[in-house]
Amino acid sequence: MPSTDGYAEAAATLLADYEAMRFEAIHAGILDLLPEPPAEVLDIGAGSGRDAGWLAAQGYRVTAAEPVAEMREGARRLHPSPAIRWCDDALPELPALSLGRTRFDPILM
Repeated sequence: MPSTDGYAEAAATLLADYEAMRFEAIHAGILDLLPEPPAEVLDIGAGSGRDAGWLAAQGYRVTAAEPVAEMREGARRLHPSPAIRWCDDALPELPALSLGRTRFDPILM
């Protein structure tokens, strides 16, 4: 699993910084490529949950993979949606997700 050193200690700052950026601004170039809800979306490295929260609010079903417990728990508090399934997982293997049989379209990283 890649190093996540520093993310736990900086979680409060990172959560605030990530939430200050709007999904629509960051992903403007791909908005027209998103399938119609309720597609299954995978958000790898979900961070503050900003993207997962926006997608869930639009009607998508989201699996949010975030390996840093402090970030994942903060994201759960910020985006308490039943349409978001949070998991402790990371690239390159995504071992927790590889056990499931869900197909995703699209995948955000």
